[in-house]
Amino acid sequence: MPLMIIPARSEKPSRLTSLLILATGLLLPVLGCTIGEGNPVQQNLVSKESIPIIWQAAGDYSPLARANRLLIRSQADLAQLRFPTLPDRFDPETQMLLIATMNQQPTGGYHIRIARVYRQGSKIHVDLRRYFPDPQKSPSTGPTRPFHVVAIPRSDLNVVGFSIDPNAFQTVPFNPYQ
Repeated sequence: MPLMIIPARSEKPSRLTSLLILATGLLLPVLGCTIGEGNPVQQNLVSKESIPIIWQAAGDYSPLARANRLLIRSQADLAQLRFPTLPDRFDPETQMLLIATMNQQPTGGYHIRIARVYRQGSKIHVDLRRYFPDPQKSPSTGPTRPFHVVAIPRSDLNVVGFSIDPNAFQTVPFNPYQ
């Protein structure tokens, strides 16, 4: 319901004031649909085609030093990251990898998950979820750097929010006892 402006005087609002209130009430919802990035009504008309996750891996000890979102399309790029056990499962001819990592966390119980991958228009989008320890439970001791890796069918489309340059990220061996 639009905001109603009531005059401070006890008399009836003028005809002009009534028309302004009515016009504002009618135009506000229409204008609200076009403010921001594009028109939300039009954005929802573009279909979201789910992209299957071929395989996935997750863990508590990422070799990446900070939070990242990486897109890997070649074995050479993956080798620079030094992710254990992943190269044997990765087929760069038919797959590409999406890697999401978190910064170092003080305890266990933190997780990051790529929940869904979908194509919308000419781009690939990723629903990324972060989970935090339950404050009612005692988390495991020691720092962690959670990660999640998914393999999806290879595509030349851009993945929104994911970088294609593994050289831009510092990798360090993880020692939880430092």
